[in-house]
Amino acid sequence: MKRSKWLPTSLLSIQSNVMNVRNVWRFACMEPLLFALTHRLAHLQGELDDLLKRWPAHSVKPELIMLREELEEEIAEIKAQIARII
Repeated sequence: MKRSKWLPTSLLSIQSNVMNVRNVWRFACMEPLLFALTHRLAHLQGELDDLLKRWPAHSVKPELIMLREELEEEIAEIKAQIARII
């Protein structure tokens, strides 16, 4: 896909979903919010990956379980926000 001048690289996959004229205008207006949400989503997914790498095979502490649930919930919320915008 050809890189758009007004879209950061992380949003190129989203660009392919936004092709009709009405949505293009809405998408252009929401670009800063989408960029912030995708940046936050990438950060949270990195945190979750790090947490899962140090996840013990047994005797998991309750704090780790709570942290994992919080990260998964926030990731789901951000994905839902992105879906509503697009």
